[in-house]
Amino acid sequence: MTRDPVPGTYTRRLLVIAVTEYDDGTPAQQQEFSTGVSAQVAVVEGWWADPGLDDGRRFAPARPKQLRDLRDLREFLLNEELAEVDDDEALVVYVTGHGLAPANSPQHFLRLPDSYEDRPLSTAFPTAELIATVLDSQATHVLVMVDSCFSGRLETELKANLKALREGRRSLASLVVLAAGNDESRPRLGQFTNLLRAAHEHCADRANGYAGSHLSWQDWKGIVGAVFDANTMADVHEIWPTPSAMVQRAHQQPSPCLPNPGYTAVEPVLGASLSQVGWTRTELNTYWISRAAGQPGAGDPGWYFTGRTELVKRVLAFLVGPENVLIVTGEAGSGKSALLARMVTLSDVRFRADPHYGPLIADIPEELDVPVGSVDAAALARNSDPDELAQTLYEALGGSPSVFGTARTARTRTASRAPAKPLDEGPVVALCELVGELALLRRRPLSWSTASTRPGTRRASSPT
Repeated sequence: MTRDPVPGTYTRRLLVIAVTEYDDGTPAQQQEFSTGVSAQVAVVEGWWADPGLDDGRRFAPARPKQLRDLRDLREFLLNEELAEVDDDEALVVYVTGHGLAPANSPQHFLRLPDSYEDRPLSTAFPTAELIATVLDSQATHVLVMVDSCFSGRLETELKANLKALREGRRSLASLVVLAAGNDESRPRLGQFTNLLRAAHEHCADRANGYAGSHLSWQDWKGIVGAVFDANTMADVHEIWPTPSAMVQRAHQQPSPCLPNPGYTAVEPVLGASLSQVGWTRTELNTYWISRAAGQPGAGDPGWYFTGRTELVKRVLAFLVGPENVLIVTGEAGSGKSALLARMVTLSDVRFRADPHYGPLIADIPEELDVPVGSVDAAALARNSDPDELAQTLYEALGGSPSVFGTARTARTRTASRAPAKPLDEGPVVALCELVGELALLRRRPLSWSTASTRPGTRRASSPT
């Protein structure tokens, strides 16, 4: 399956709202409950805040100092400024404790130690209020997990309460809410996190094939199906977003909210300027060497790629010729990705110096080989506006990302209040100036490739 890269996030935050102490039952029962909730929190933090995760995937945890009454919880939420979360932050929220579902109300409440069951409106916390706040923020990637009795009731409540949510947020498939069952479910202590623990272990076993840095929501559903045990685990429901074909497609792409516990970083096979569009090491080993080279078997030497000879020669002629733009088009599955990624990968100095691929490169016919350095930069254009694409190419060509840091943040946070920035300012001009300087320095035109997906449709390769 073709996937987009994992969306970048500037910060990642894990909010844990766990009520550990109630006055119910005997002292031994109270201690058992407190210990059990603490164990649940350890599972959650062990996934999202694991010190073993790299800085780009680890979430910073935050918890209230105490949770006795409604004031404690509201002060914590106000201090966290959830309504002000920006679009470059990923947010994961875990809520656990006793749930309240009054018979004469459609609402779900989180019971606090000082709550009165017959006065939930003034003494318990309306769980949907927290969810609505984070879904109505600017955060593009949100995961909320509600681990309490009757939490499935929130599905109906959210559909009613979130009608006021702006359309752009209602249709955003990257905002996900999970509940520990349906509206009548009473999961026992630890059942929700039993599922999380089993899913974590399943991903950590590399034999199960989850090698990317992050999982997709489609991955998540497959993992749950593989590990679920009705006797020991909560029957977790996805209660937001509403299922649809668009949501299903969006859930095929990796989510910043689902760092993969089984991911092991490997040395990149391509230089940074080409890595977005060229093949990864995994793709080279499993796809390119066996298919693009045409090898019958993994241990079979030799180069058998013959089906795209004329197309390869056409692109090679463009790379060394005077034309300014070449557009590669074709129907799905026609081989656009193999053709363009081949050019990007074979042009890379780092790749050609890798002894692992030396024998394969040596067997490429001379007329089908790609000149080293003939592609200066490669970038994904999917869902990018001109400024964003210009900035990506600027950075790929060696420009400093700090040039745009302040301006990009300002544009993001004032987008709803200010007119669009003219294209004759900012990243577009900076890119043109950098290209001109590099062309003079290298005494030749520069060439770059922009693609709509990686490693799927790649559309244009353009020397300038």
